[in-house]
Amino acid sequence: MNVNFIPHHSEIPQLQSEEYFMLQIEVEKKIEDVEATPPKNIIFAVDTSGSMALTFSEMRRCLSLALHKLRPEDSVCILSYSNTVEVVCEWNHCSEGFLKKVDDKLKDLRCNGGTNISGALLKCVEQSMKKTEPVTVIFFTDGHA
Repeated sequence: MNVNFIPHHSEIPQLQSEEYFMLQIEVEKKIEDVEATPPKNIIFAVDTSGSMALTFSEMRRCLSLALHKLRPEDSVCILSYSNTVEVVCEWNHCSEGFLKKVDDKLKDLRCNGGTNISGALLKCVEQSMKKTEPVTVIFFTDGHA
C-alpha cells in the first residue's frame, strides 16, 4: 500500500504560522485482500467561533469534499459550535439528496462568538449514543478556545 502525504499549509496565507499544519492524504483506490469496509458513522464538529473567520471558507470546502468522498451507506451528523452548540444535520445516510442539503446548510454557517469546545464534546457524546455501532468524531477547528 502506498500513502502520499501532501502538505498544503504553505499555500494558504492564514496558515503560515508554525502552529498550523494542513495535510492531504492520498491512499490507493483499491487495497487487495481486505474485506469490504463496514459503514462509517462520523460526527463532524465544526468550529464557527469568530477566530475561524479567516479560514472558514477553506474549512467549509474541505468538509464538503470529505462528505462527498463518503459512500451512501455511511452516515453522518454535523454539529456547529461557537458560544452554543447546534445540530446542523441529524444522523443521515450520505445520499446525493442529503449531501446537496448539507452543502446548502454549510453555506448558511457564519463565524462569531467564543469557542465552546466542552459543549461540542458533550453534544458529540450525546449524538454518538444514538448509534449502536462505533462512531468517529472529527473536529474542524483552529484550536483557539
